[in-house]
Amino acid sequence: MQDPKPSNLSNVRPANILAIAECFSVDEVEALTGIKRSTIYEEIKTGQLAMRKCRGRSVILRDDLRAWVVALPLSNLAATWKD
Repeated sequence: MQDPKPSNLSNVRPANILAIAECFSVDEVEALTGIKRSTIYEEIKTGQLAMRKCRGRSVILRDDLRAWVVALPLSNLAATWKD
């Protein structure tokens, strides 16, 4: 099974820059998490994920992204996983 591909990879900075970046575009969040843009925007709309604006540019802070991912519910597989 192939990994999901971001819809607009040309807008994503190189991996070495993403590793030290303090904020990300929605395209970069999609590339980093594999979660679709539409889901990311829905999470922003409902207030689950914080997005900030500066002169027309939308960014998601690294700390906000991490907090959002950590707060996601565990999957049923995680609850029933056996070694």
